[in-house]
Amino acid sequence: MNNRHQCIIALIMISICISLSSVNSSEIPCTDLQKYAAEKGSPIVYDEETNEYHIKYKQENGGEASIIIRYCPSCGAEAPKSIRENLFCKVSEAENVWVELNNDNTIHGIGIVPKEKKQ
Repeated sequence: MNNRHQCIIALIMISICISLSSVNSSEIPCTDLQKYAAEKGSPIVYDEETNEYHIKYKQENGGEASIIIRYCPSCGAEAPKSIRENLFCKVSEAENVWVELNNDNTIHGIGIVPKEKKQ
């Protein structure tokens, strides 16, 4: 069985377990993902930088890809909270500007983004 097959099986398991699970993840902490990631050759890996578990697999072009696991495939409990957003800088009010360019890429205008246009 290759990595692609393991990945497909893992995704099916996740879907089934999530739909059948009646676990309240706030009451019962899950340690299964940690166990799976520790197993040698497991497609499930832990990323310390983002505090996320992923299913790693090989693509047809030979590259690697991953899928973030949001729920445990065994019990359906939520995976640990991701800290991915902490890897990015937040734009301050002073830095929130717009630049309008002319067709020749020269600056036409610069200003602060109005609050009503912010999302």
